Amino acid sequence: MSYAKNTKVLIMKTQAEIQALLLQKGATQFALDWEKQKILFNYKGKVVRFGVPKPKRDEFKHTTTGRVRTEDSIDVFFEQAMKQRWRQLLLVIKAKIEAIEIGITTMEEEFLSYFVMHNGQTIGETIIPQLDNGVPRDIGFLTNGSEK
Repeated sequence: MSYAKNTKVLIMKTQAEIQALLLQKGATQFALDWEKQKILFNYKGKVVRFGVPKPKRDEFKHTTTGRVRTEDSIDVFFEQAMKQRWRQLLLVIKAKIEAIEIGITTMEEEFLSYFVMHNGQTIGETIIPQLDNGVPRDIGFLTNGSEK
């Protein structure tokens, strides 16, 4: 994960950039959950939710040479990782919107996994765990006599 590794942009500024981008591109609502590090927005009539996974503080406990970091130092590294992750989310959203606007893909294809359903889960949270039970393991099914 090297994109934005050394960013100095504050998390709040990146969140504001995401909000401004989404509103500029047609989102009609925007919400931010500080505790869970998630954003929700209404885009073309669909509620979309993205989350920024928090790293585990243990990841920053030791230096690259194995020395134990102070709690203050761990805080600094944790905060930097969160800044980086928010910048990465901004990049992903920009790329998705760009691909939609130039016709590479559709809004539904790009955001489908992140659409929030009536039960509060995203489509991805519901379907992805089930993929192991119904998805072919190889592409042979595409060429085994199914061509017409």
